[in-house]
Amino acid sequence: MGKTYPNEINRILNMPGGDVGKECRTVALLIAEEAKRQTLAGTGKHPFDQPRTGALANAYQVRVVPGTNHFMVVNPKKYAAAIEKGAKPHIIRARRSTTLQFRDRQGRWRRVTYVNHPGSVGRRFLETSMRIAVTRRYGAYRTS
Repeated sequence: MGKTYPNEINRILNMPGGDVGKECRTVALLIAEEAKRQTLAGTGKHPFDQPRTGALANAYQVRVVPGTNHFMVVNPKKYAAAIEKGAKPHIIRARRSTTLQFRDRQGRWRRVTYVNHPGSVGRRFLETSMRIAVTRRYGAYRTS
């Protein structure tokens, strides 16, 4: 058995097409698949909510960082971060008209100049999906 140099070990571990790179890609794909499942299950629960298209769930992608075995699970939708991490309370104003028109939770049409949005709690679909996918693949999940 010959001598193994640190640079050679780093090259083997960081090769995108090597065993470690393939395993990283597999885990990233499992996380993206589970995120889709979690998102479909966790959105649109109220009867007056509009029917969901599944666009948020279908937008999860796995991207590779060029030249490495690092993979990212991303969602390019503009509203994905607000759903994932939550939103602070804020005011919503009409931009293209003088009033906002919407149907409230009781089913009545409302016209107002602004709305005080109460904020929302983050749904953490990606975090939950990562825990589930890694636990399924390796049998355990450790945070430290």
